Amino acid sequence: VESIEIKKYKPIINKVQKNIHFPHHLIAYKNQSNYPCIRYSRSSKEGIGEKRVASFASKKGALGTLKKLKRDFQLCDKLLGLDNSTDHACFDYHIKKCMGACIKCEAPEEYQIRFDEATKGISQELKGSFLLFEKGRTPQEKGLILVREGQVTAFGWLEEEAFQIRSLEELEDQLTTVTQNPELQLIIRRQLERNPKQVIQYFTP
Repeated sequence: VESIEIKKYKPIINKVQKNIHFPHHLIAYKNQSNYPCIRYSRSSKEGIGEKRVASFASKKGALGTLKKLKRDFQLCDKLLGLDNSTDHACFDYHIKKCMGACIKCEAPEEYQIRFDEATKGISQELKGSFLLFEKGRTPQEKGLILVREGQVTAFGWLEEEAFQIRSLEELEDQLTTVTQNPELQLIIRRQLERNPKQVIQYFTP
C-alpha cells in the first residue's frame, strides 16, 4: 500500500518508485534454433510466440537488467540482444563466460533452464484475481490491494467492522483506483514469494 501511495503522490523522498510511465520493454521469444532469446523494444506489442517479460521506466534500466542476468546466470550476449556483431560466437564465449549457446555448443534445453530461472526473477506477472491484506494504519483497519486478472487495480484501507466482500465490483467502489504499473506488479509478486502465507482471498471468474 505504501508503494502505491508513492506512485500517486510522488514524494521527493523516493525517486525510484515515483515513475508512472514504463515504455521500455524486454520481450522473450525463441529463435530458429529453438534457443530462448530476449529483445529490447519501445513497443509492448507481442508478436506470435513472444511474451513481454518486464517493463521499465528507462532504456538504461532495461539494458542494465539484461546485463545483470547475463552475469548472474551465464546467459549469452547474442541471445540477449547485447551483442550485434557478425562473429558467430559472442565475446564472452572466448573468455569462457558463455557456455556457447550462440554457436550451439550448449543444448537449447540446458540453456532454457538458466533462462527460465533468470526471467522468473524479473517477471512482473501476477495471476488470477485476489485481494491482498496488509496491516492497516490503525489496529481497527486493514490495508487492501486488489488484483484483477493479473493486474493491480485498486488499494485502500477499510475498518474491519465494515469489511464485507460481496463482489469485486462492490469492493472496488470502496477503494482507490490504480493506474496499471509494472513496478507495482513486481513489488507485490516478490512480496508474495517472500511471504507465501500472507493472507489473501482469491476470486473465481
